[in-house]
Amino acid sequence: MSTEVQCRVLDQCGGCPRWSTPETARRTHLHELVHAVVRHAPDHVHLSSSPVGWRHRLTLRPDPEGRLGMSAHRSHTVVALPGCPVAHPLLERALRTLPPLPGPAEVELRTDGQRVVCVIRSRSNHGRRRGGRPPSREALHAISPDTVDGVVVDGRTWRGQGALSIPVADRMFRASPGSFFQVHLEINNAIVSWIRPRLEQLRPAHMLDLYSGIGNLGLSLADTAGGVTLIESSRSSVEDARHNAREFGVKADIRKGDAHRFQAGDAFFDVALLDPPRRGAGKVLSQLALTLPRAIVYIACDPHSLARDISTLTRTSNYRIAELAVFEMFPWAAHVETVALLTRGGSPLHTA
Repeated sequence: MSTEVQCRVLDQCGGCPRWSTPETARRTHLHELVHAVVRHAPDHVHLSSSPVGWRHRLTLRPDPEGRLGMSAHRSHTVVALPGCPVAHPLLERALRTLPPLPGPAEVELRTDGQRVVCVIRSRSNHGRRRGGRPPSREALHAISPDTVDGVVVDGRTWRGQGALSIPVADRMFRASPGSFFQVHLEINNAIVSWIRPRLEQLRPAHMLDLYSGIGNLGLSLADTAGGVTLIESSRSSVEDARHNAREFGVKADIRKGDAHRFQAGDAFFDVALLDPPRRGAGKVLSQLALTLPRAIVYIACDPHSLARDISTLTRTSNYRIAELAVFEMFPWAAHVETVALLTRGGSPLHTA
């Protein structure tokens, strides 16, 4: 599926370099990209069903006049966005009505498909240490309640409610303003659905979920295991995960800690899930392998990090890729989500 929808800043923004690429070409590109980088042919490529309206989060920056936009390709120059076709319709509507907001480092628009929350940060939440200041009270008052349900400024709720209800595997997960959730909810659910039958066949005695966030994986799939341990560094995400576990009636060991420092022996498990940031898992993967789990499910947002980590793992252990799946988390962009099922010797599970 390609799209004939026009974007007025396509050539300036650079956020969708593969805009209007036909479905067959997109599938081929993703397969060849991951195959070349990971050196293992993907067993499955899942594309987004919709070319537009899929994005549930937009992180924007103000230009000197306060107009919100995205950084131009390989530049710090802000390209003001009059709209964004890939944004969810509720975000598109909110974006078109937002007043100029000079001052902050970034402004994030978030939606669960029902409500929109505007999260304003004086300092960047994405690794870029740009300093800023909150917008004026006049600018905040000018944010229309008709298109934006909640406004949060530097962690404090200015108006409405800041938390959203994110649908994952037939459950609604609370995601507070400081908590991460995947930008493409359809693809996130496709990943959970792909992992589920593998875990149902494994039937873990205890499952470990590293970089667990609000419980997106560990709580969604907790019923496949005898028990589950979640480890996450974000305080907001840990609080949401504990709330979600109570709401779902799931007994889980939810720990606030740096998953990147996980050591063999820190938790009992026979199957591990991990969804690290773009830099990858590093030495964590080898620490997991030391405990000889039956399987490791590695979700990567950068195939280069995945390839590097697995290359290190295969030099020090017998774990190999049993299955590799690719998910189009960011249609039209260069980013891709990859899920690797690792078993000892690469033994397949023979799932239906």
